[in-house]
Amino acid sequence: MSALPWAVGPWEIDEPENSPNHALYFEAIDRSVFTADQPKKESGKVAKNAGATRGDGPTSVELEIQDLPEGGKSAAGTRGPGLAIDDEERLSSAFEKNPSAALSSLVYELLRLGRDQTGQVHSIRRFKAIRFIFGRMLDSTPFIQRLGARAILSFADPGEVITLALHEFRLYGYEGRLVLAASLLSRFGERSWPVLASLAKSGLPECEYFVSAIARLDGISSRERLNAMIDLARNPDPSIRERVMDVLEGYSVEEATEVLKAIVSGGRHDHVERLAREYLESQA
Repeated sequence: MSALPWAVGPWEIDEPENSPNHALYFEAIDRSVFTADQPKKESGKVAKNAGATRGDGPTSVELEIQDLPEGGKSAAGTRGPGLAIDDEERLSSAFEKNPSAALSSLVYELLRLGRDQTGQVHSIRRFKAIRFIFGRMLDSTPFIQRLGARAILSFADPGEVITLALHEFRLYGYEGRLVLAASLLSRFGERSWPVLASLAKSGLPECEYFVSAIARLDGISSRERLNAMIDLARNPDPSIRERVMDVLEGYSVEEATEVLKAIVSGGRHDHVERLAREYLESQA
């Protein structure tokens, strides 16, 4: 399994602001960037350009900021700033009482912070906020999952989401974390493609949960998608290659043939390779 050429945790990075966003996160897939309980101590090396806090605000993902009262009050009804992720106990209590208002206030506060005077993004708080929301979406009601998805899409980056999901899956297990991450990345749309394409190329066993997202993501050229499917077809895990065969419906005969040839070329002589070879022979 090859390590991915992505940087370590966003709190450990000091790169030029014009570096690609997705280059900030993904080595966490092969090496943990969190401790078991919380991120490393915040130093001066907060990620630059870690997703570029959106200037257009949460309206682009239909977050219901109207839950915030006017006149400088937070969703909790107090004067001053909204609920902050640094006060997780208060945030948890507010979430139990009114999830919509609590998440709206949290996102409002994250977007209000924006960048500090050095131009750096408050990425520690963003990761903590994603972890807070993500944990409450797991096995929750459709209502909570919709609220959580809208909140995360309003301030997070796809790279941050997948880093957290893969890390916590390796710490705690439970495939639902990866299923949820794949759903969120699909909702991010083409913004997720650099992350998903790198994941497809990685050879990681967790790719299995992202095959459908890679195969169906909107806004991607057919050639880019086909290249990612071929990368998945070369994955050593037979479950992933079998899943690749399952999602080929809707691809052209020529595209499906390229993917099947990639499976056959692996020389693994397992049942998936035999199935792919039989299919190719039937088309000859």
